[in-house]
Amino acid sequence: MSHSLRSPHILRLSFLLLALLSFSCSRTALSSTGSTGGGAGTGGGGTGGFTTADLEGPWTGTLLGDQAGDQARNFYLRFVDGLITDSAEGFGSEWATANARVNVQFDRNGRLRASLRSNLAAGNLTLEGQMDEAMVLLSGTYSFTDADGAITQGSFSLNRSSGPGHFLISLLGGTWDGEGVNERSKFRLATLEIGTAGRLLSAEVRHPVTDAVVHRYGDGAALFKLTDDAVGRMDDVVVTGNDGSTLRFRYLLVNEEGTLLSGPGFDSVLGAGFAIIAR
Repeated sequence: MSHSLRSPHILRLSFLLLALLSFSCSRTALSSTGSTGGGAGTGGGGTGGFTTADLEGPWTGTLLGDQAGDQARNFYLRFVDGLITDSAEGFGSEWATANARVNVQFDRNGRLRASLRSNLAAGNLTLEGQMDEAMVLLSGTYSFTDADGAITQGSFSLNRSSGPGHFLISLLGGTWDGEGVNERSKFRLATLEIGTAGRLLSAEVRHPVTDAVVHRYGDGAALFKLTDDAVGRMDDVVVTGNDGSTLRFRYLLVNEEGTLLSGPGFDSVLGAGFAIIAR
């Protein structure tokens, strides 16, 4: 089963373990060591150039692989005093002060280089990008190396979040479709309907060949709540099936447009994985 995401109507349940892609840079965040300079001045590409202060705050967007059929996954990161203090992506890799080392370099021309390395072997990422003149967009290229040494490369795009309240739970309202693959490469199809207040109204998980229902979820089987509305993050989401099964997401991320939802979870029947649903 390919790890590529093949259509905009996809739910994937698979737990990806991503290994290190080493990359030389000189700014330290989290538990790494190093130093950098962001260039003097007031930033914004003016006469003084950009500074690390121009990175301050949360950024949210997507990672998109460059292989045919790859689909975007949710991604965010947060800068505090020029350092990345926390970050996560939709396949289940996340980086925080307690579990990762992140090196960042940002120069006076607005060029960003970052390496996010998990101490738990739970995902490693490199970014090379550019801030725009308005200081609201970071974009460029990324690379993952997974536990088997396979490399995924592509592009990233991050918009500056306005902070708390940037995301509303009403973004989830409507019908979603998708596909999922667990850690044994078994995949299932799914459809969901979510109310504008975040209440799950109905959902089904179906076999991709026979179309037989594997799980059915009724009204109120889950309640989605934003635990970090600056980046669109929902933690510890539990979905209870009519058959007594449970699906627990460690976290879920939604994009600004309300068209992509993803995060790692564990299904009591299908096992560990990650979810991507789209519309």
